[in-house]
Amino acid sequence: MKIINQLVVQSDMPNDNNVVWVYGNTAKYYNNGTWTTLGESNEDRKELKEKVDSLDKEMGEVKKDLSILGSKQGVVELEIGDSDEIKANNLKKLQSIQTNDHTFFTDINYGYGTASWLPATGGTALIITSEGHAVKYTISKDGEVIKGEEFTLKDFTSELNNKVDKVEGKQLSSNDYTTAEKNKLANLQNYTLPTATKNILGGVKAITNITDLNADTATIGQVAEVVNNLLAQFRTSGLIQS
Repeated sequence: MKIINQLVVQSDMPNDNNVVWVYGNTAKYYNNGTWTTLGESNEDRKELKEKVDSLDKEMGEVKKDLSILGSKQGVVELEIGDSDEIKANNLKKLQSIQTNDHTFFTDINYGYGTASWLPATGGTALIITSEGHAVKYTISKDGEVIKGEEFTLKDFTSELNNKVDKVEGKQLSSNDYTTAEKNKLANLQNYTLPTATKNILGGVKAITNITDLNADTATIGQVAEVVNNLLAQFRTSGLIQS
């Protein structure tokens, strides 16, 4: 048990440790070698310290996340234009981006969104304006920012209206032909022309052209030679078979 002798109101630390020291709006007592604020125990101080440490850790994570998501600025503000001054300012900010995937938050023309940029190829940005429009920007590798296509809710609605609606009784995987037809198509094979025989209609080879004989001057030997040549080619092509 600790006995308090008196209440001391002063700015300087009392020499007597058995008093309640009042300074401003704080009242303290001496305990275990230190002046302790009334109502504040060691457990209170420990809990407060833990909360402060936890808050510091969370703030550190937030700063880390901002660094990962963008640059040191958190949100990179870029200007539209192709003047040397604007491109130089934009390029300086773009070169400060240090992320693994080269993406960052950006502010362009009072709209906010995400962007990506590489020094070798440039990049793009998708910005949402205060009117709710979506605007695409091209970010050149030299820092020039060019406004591109702008979309509105009406544009998206128009695209939705042009979609293909579901047909009653149909599904995306519906077969509109019979199983027999499906199986027939599945069993189709490449056609091979059969060789012609005496009993089978098939393919034969063309023969070499033979010059016409002169009926007035051709001899029996010449006629026999042409006929034999013709018969030989017929046999080779498969037109005549033994």
